[in-house]
Amino acid sequence: MIPAFMEAIDSRLLMVSIPGFPLTLGRSCFILSGLLLLYANGLKIYRTKIFIGFSFIFLSLLIASFLLQNSKDVIKTLGAIFLFVGTYGNVHLWSNKKFKILLDLFFISLFVYWIFKTIGLMWFFGAASYSILFSQGEAINHHIPGLLISISSVYISVRFFYSNNKLKWGGYIVFLVSITACLLIESRSNFLFCIITMLYLIFRKRINTSTFLLRILPALLILLFALNLFISNSEFLAKRFTTNDMNYQERTTRMRFSFIEIGFNEFLLNPLGKGMSDTYVAYKGRNLSIHNQYLTFLVGGGIIAMIGLILLFIGLFNLFWKLRKLTSFKPSLKQKYLFALTLSSLLFYFTLFTLEFTGILFFIITSITIYAARELPYELHVKTD
Repeated sequence: MIPAFMEAIDSRLLMVSIPGFPLTLGRSCFILSGLLLLYANGLKIYRTKIFIGFSFIFLSLLIASFLLQNSKDVIKTLGAIFLFVGTYGNVHLWSNKKFKILLDLFFISLFVYWIFKTIGLMWFFGAASYSILFSQGEAINHHIPGLLISISSVYISVRFFYSNNKLKWGGYIVFLVSITACLLIESRSNFLFCIITMLYLIFRKRINTSTFLLRILPALLILLFALNLFISNSEFLAKRFTTNDMNYQERTTRMRFSFIEIGFNEFLLNPLGKGMSDTYVAYKGRNLSIHNQYLTFLVGGGIIAMIGLILLFIGLFNLFWKLRKLTSFKPSLKQKYLFALTLSSLLFYFTLFTLEFTGILFFIITSITIYAARELPYELHVKTD
């Protein structure tokens, strides 16, 4: 599994190709591990709505590929299905003590790696904006590191600095580093998601009026003032994070809504799907990605994918609802581990409304989510979904 974790951290630099083989070393290890665990556990099936939803989605993509008689797309889809089988088999890993430690190290490495890589790139090139580095081909799209930094910061904050519904100072520091990094790399969605998640953790516990007025409110106001001051002193950040340039804000918002409209039109025109490869849409003379993984699944798989998405969203909502019932736990308890996994996974899936992402990390997170969906009900003594 280590090669899979390495590839998930950075699929460009840490991915190992196997000469003459279509799958990378990381993906091959992930699939092999899943198959061995499925065999060892007697093909035990966890019928969560999340698993069933994704099963419909990948089945729809395969059917669309066959109907289109696109051999390359069939092979690509089969590769994704093998990864999904590995995803399911690897559910058995996450209850193992050694793999819990490995998962801790993975999220810590993910966080540290991308903090230093993104900020380090800006410092090395002396760039005033991350967008400049991206336009020059020196950096990847800011949404990717923003996603990786945000989900790892949430996991670390909860796993190591959260207990009894209270976020410790270490958790605040991790969140502030994450929020600052997302700000510097101009990832607006993840900047906002990090703040919302931090506030969610703060206000999970009932807070009396005096504590709110004397401690929390002043701290939030200071943070807001500092962020506003920092943003206003940078031309690039002010353009993306404030309403000073309304033309830019309206243009980006209009483009997002246009993608949604075009995506739904493609779905209506191709109700049986277009397969995995042909999901780009025409926008102002260019073929672009839809910037929404769920809409991409819908375009690729058609009506069957829509059924899968409905089941997936129900499963994710149920998972969040169960998460709310974890009211108080100590660092040694399994509930804290599940809380960290679930909250980080939910943030990952929520972010997929703003970008397309189906790398090896997608399958690792999906495996973790299926595990959490099965284990949370037992911890809460409620019926599974």
